[in-house]
Amino acid sequence: MPHVVDSDDDAPPPRAAWCRACGHDHAPGTTCGVCGHHRRVDDDLDDLPRPRLGHDEPIIEVIDKFLCLGAFEHTSKEDVLLACGIRTVMNSVPQCTPCCSSRQIDVFTAPRNANDGTKLDLGETVRKLEQLHVKAKRADEAGVPNRVLVYCMSGHSRAPSVAVAYLMYSERRKLEDAMRALERRYPRGHKGIKLKPSDLATLEEFERELYPNE
Repeated sequence: MPHVVDSDDDAPPPRAAWCRACGHDHAPGTTCGVCGHHRRVDDDLDDLPRPRLGHDEPIIEVIDKFLCLGAFEHTSKEDVLLACGIRTVMNSVPQCTPCCSSRQIDVFTAPRNANDGTKLDLGETVRKLEQLHVKAKRADEAGVPNRVLVYCMSGHSRAPSVAVAYLMYSERRKLEDAMRALERRYPRGHKGIKLKPSDLATLEEFERELYPNE
């Protein structure tokens, strides 16, 4: 549920409504419970038409104030990315080119597998995310959000596989446990994780690398 940060004991609670910045429902002066965007107190509540993405699904925050998941369509909404505190976009599909490109957002493609350019090197990818995580923590201490959006075309397979790999690496989780932890971050009604066999196989191989004696 959204957390109200600006309220008056004698005033009625602000009405939740669609936010033009992040695309989710939360009241002015509150922090969005889905993506972490803080809405200005003086933002209006006009009944504006809601823009629709192709799949009409929100950006998912996997690790608070750091790692987010999305689809290709999300990369075309630079204003939304900035409003959500996203300053880095990781393309997890080498064949795709992200829509966003500006001085305010750093865009790059995740490291590829040396033997197969269509696959990712999950070891190098999670180490890159580890560096960005340190950067995000420092930025948060300074009061400046610096989230990372990992995306793939649909947002259901390759990008979630990267998030699962990072949870396995950073939190020492096994594959099944990491997948359950990620699934808990999705809101009710979301299509969630739908890993392709190739992405699942890459994660299983990564698990064997992390836990060679188990």
